Amino acid sequence: MNKRNVKDFLDRQYRLKRLALASILIAITLICSIYLNVYIVVFKFSVANAVLHIAGYILGPIYGFAIAIITNTLAFFINSNGAAFHWGFTITAGLQGLIAGLMMLLNKKKVDWKVILATNVITTILCSIILRSYFLAELLGKSIYVLMKPRILNSAIMGILYIIIEILLITALKPIENKLPSESKFITFSFGKKDKSK
Repeated sequence: MNKRNVKDFLDRQYRLKRLALASILIAITLICSIYLNVYIVVFKFSVANAVLHIAGYILGPIYGFAIAIITNTLAFFINSNGAAFHWGFTITAGLQGLIAGLMMLLNKKKVDWKVILATNVITTILCSIILRSYFLAELLGKSIYVLMKPRILNSAIMGILYIIIEILLITALKPIENKLPSESKFITFSFGKKDKSK
């Protein structure tokens, strides 16, 4: 086997590992979105959004977007609870994975508290407050401003919880980061400590 064949073989193995990890993340997100919804007073909290962000952090924006789109579509057809399908909510879910991946790339392919904070601030404002309110207004025939007001506090509280959960998840993944088929081999999960490998 010459060097080119070895490189092609390793590239195929790497792509297969990424697809396998994407499939696992789809399954985990799907389970979370259907079965792991927590209701706190009038607020609905789903761990699925945090997993979507993790997918973007590890596999990058394209995979993050695709995983979110697939998961959202499957979750709707498996357990829609009588709700009407709206493409806008699916695209909004895709944006969450996309934004997480982009924030990771903009931070030189490192995932730290700044990436997690930026991701959740952007997705909370853009996806949770603005876009979901807009598409709900379309479905219900109500004013977007009427629907947006109660969502602001809800989304802010959920955003804080997502930040905490994602920091805990990324910290838990730290021991196996070198085994993950991530967007970059040099991606690091660090929280305040300098990377000594460089």
